[in-house]
Amino acid sequence: MVGRLMELAARTAPKAMGKDFIETALLTDEQRVRLGEDLIAVGKERGVPGFQRDGQNVLDSDAVVLIGLLPHLGV
Repeated sequence: MVGRLMELAARTAPKAMGKDFIETALLTDEQRVRLGEDLIAVGKERGVPGFQRDGQNVLDSDAVVLIGLLPHLGV
């Protein structure tokens, strides 16, 4: 429920010239676990402790909302 509200909040945030270039995605639990495990694996493989920490944070989270921008010409 909170994840969907976060997506809604992102969508209602200010937009550029009235156009919406925001893309959101709420990860499934399976996707969230895979992302966390992959971040930890990459962190160990490359010796980047921040990836391991962030991966554990993802695993400890109840939800993950991804927010990005669609391609646009800009202002």
